[in-house]
Amino acid sequence: MLLVREQDIPRVQNLFRTQWDSLLQAEGLPENGGSSSPNPEAPSCPACGTTAPLTQGCCSDCGLRLA
Repeated sequence: MLLVREQDIPRVQNLFRTQWDSLLQAEGLPENGGSSSPNPEAPSCPACGTTAPLTQGCCSDCGLRLA
């Protein structure tokens, strides 16, 4: 469990995005994680399973960066 003050949420999201991008680069994977979703506008999130349009390249439910 991660507890964060509401005003710090954008900073924490940015931290996770930066770390995620670094991990993808280290593994030589494409930024979108190689998603093969039939609908690139509404991919299925590998973290929470939500299938919905992305919000600024992130899952609209959990915030995981997908694009």
